[in-house]
Amino acid sequence: MPKKIAPPADRPEEVEVAITVFGNEVKNEIVRCLAGFPEGAFLGDVVTRTALPRSTVAPHLAELEQLGVVGADIPPGQRQGRSVRYSVTRARVAELLTTWVTHTFGPGAVGYFLGGGYLGDHDDAPGAP
Repeated sequence: MPKKIAPPADRPEEVEVAITVFGNEVKNEIVRCLAGFPEGAFLGDVVTRTALPRSTVAPHLAELEQLGVVGADIPPGQRQGRSVRYSVTRARVAELLTTWVTHTFGPGAVGYFLGGGYLGDHDDAPGAP
């Protein structure tokens, strides 16, 4: 089993959030699933589309909502007995990706990676040895 390492002390909290979101297969599948529902989706839709158990999807969906990556049409305190429609908060996803790319590759890398300039393995990529 891979050894878990402690994050560097200078790693910004938002980078930790990006790693939490994008470094987890279940969370990635939930975000990918919700991205396919422009008007949002219910928990049952996500369970059906991802073929993951409800008991797996629900806590990850709640964490994604808490982190701002997923939004809901009904606030948490008002959900008793009501169906909640979830959707991806695309601006938050872009913010986390931008933060991670900037932290990992440097300030100039965002346009390169997220702006379409990176099309494969190149020796001139930011951060390339």
